[in-house]
Parts: sequence; structure tokens; C-alpha cells
Amino acid sequence: MTKIAVTVTHDFQLIPETIYQAWTQPEILKKWLFHDGELIQCDNQLETNGYFIFTDRRNGQDVQHIGHYLTLEKPNRLQFTWGVVDDLPASSLVTIDIQATPSGSQVTLTHQIDKQWETYVPQIKQSWAKMLQQIEDFVV
Repeated sequence: MTKIAVTVTHDFQLIPETIYQAWTQPEILKKWLFHDGELIQCDNQLETNGYFIFTDRRNGQDVQHIGHYLTLEKPNRLQFTWGVVDDLPASSLVTIDIQATPSGSQVTLTHQIDKQWETYVPQIKQSWAKMLQQIEDFVV
């Protein structure tokens, strides 16, 4: 199936190690991931081919996000599958590249989705941009 790449870039005043930890440590993930809802489950097995399960509660409804870590190159790159339990077996691929800059770091997040989800590109882009901003706002 044809894939579409949705890319978001964000400049941080945080070093790459801090950004990497924000994506991999449950106690930090709980501070920023799905901050508009309530993250009621945040489990991961941080190793190549390990898993994650994040359950987000919004308006009384639980949505379970799951995936497997494909690449863990601390502190510069993560790559993982991303899916919602209700949509299985459909999943997508997320790549996070973290580069050091003079003022901190720059993150480029690329989410590869199936062409069938093309109408959701603006929403996906907005959601990831907001989550990257939340790292800046809630991780110290």
C-alpha cells in the first residue's frame, strides 16, 4: 500500500538526551503525552523489538495506543510502529530524529501513514506539533 509521510519539525531549548528521555521514560511521558486527556496507562519495554502501551482517557472513553520499538539510537533517533487497538491490524511508522543545535536540539518527526488516511494529514500534523510543543512546556 502507498505511504504518505507527515513531517513536523520543532526546535527545543533542551539537549538531545532530555528529548530522548521524554519519549522513552514512562514517568516523563506521563507529563506531556496526550496532555489534553488523562494518560491512565503508560508501559513500555525499552529495547529493540520491545513494546509500548499508552492508554489515553478523554471524555470518559479510553483509547489504547500500541507499538513496537524498531530503532533506539540514544540520544539521536527512535523509530517505532504506532497503532490504535481498535484499528488493528492497521499501524503506521513514526521516526524521530534528534539533532543537537547551538541552542538545544531540533526534532524532526516523520509519521508514515497509509494513503487511505490521507484526509487526516492536517489533523495528524497538528496533533504531533502540539505534542512536541508539550514536551517543551511540560518537561524540565
